[in-house]
Amino acid sequence: KLVELNPEQRERAMRLLQEKLAEPDIQEFLRSTPQETLAKDWLLVLRVDTLSDNTRLTMQALQERLAPDMQAQGQGKLLLEVDDYKDEPLYTTDTVKNSMHWQLVSRQVVPDTKGIKHPDQTPILQSAARAAHFDPSKIRRRTPMETLYDAVTVFRSTGKHILENEYDWSDTQTSAGKFVHVGSAGAEGADVYGSDPGHSGGSHGASLSR
Repeated sequence: KLVELNPEQRERAMRLLQEKLAEPDIQEFLRSTPQETLAKDWLLVLRVDTLSDNTRLTMQALQERLAPDMQAQGQGKLLLEVDDYKDEPLYTTDTVKNSMHWQLVSRQVVPDTKGIKHPDQTPILQSAARAAHFDPSKIRRRTPMETLYDAVTVFRSTGKHILENEYDWSDTQTSAGKFVHVGSAGAEGADVYGSDPGHSGGSHGASLSR
């Protein structure tokens, strides 16, 4: 297993889940969203910053531990190409934001965020948050590592790819100041690269995370 909690960590995770589900905007979101939509369109993810062997959870750690097993099982590649960013913090050291916590994430990017500039996506995400009854001040973009982790976790548990034909644009920057997207996550492996914030590629959007 990639992540295996000890009894103390499991107890903490359950306590954090209860606290998360008790937050007013989360309760309103759950009341107003049909169960079928929740199951089809949303992920509830426990964020942790270490793997079961206490290794820091990074994109590099996922690549080193998962990629060989995926290829051995005929599941394709984890990452399309790593040479362009193998020395970047986004690959070597970046992990989840904050300590252990739960996060609700849309399986796909918010449609109206696609094909527009990075700064222009932010007010649309705020509007989408309000429409979902989330507190707009509590949403944020996923880190590249979080996006990759979610995509591979869904694939390994269901056999289905998410973000197969689109990219989730993060707030994480490369050393050259470009904002990183992760996407096109099919059998050839997830594509990771950076773009200037003024870029407006048609498949580049942003997921809603709370």
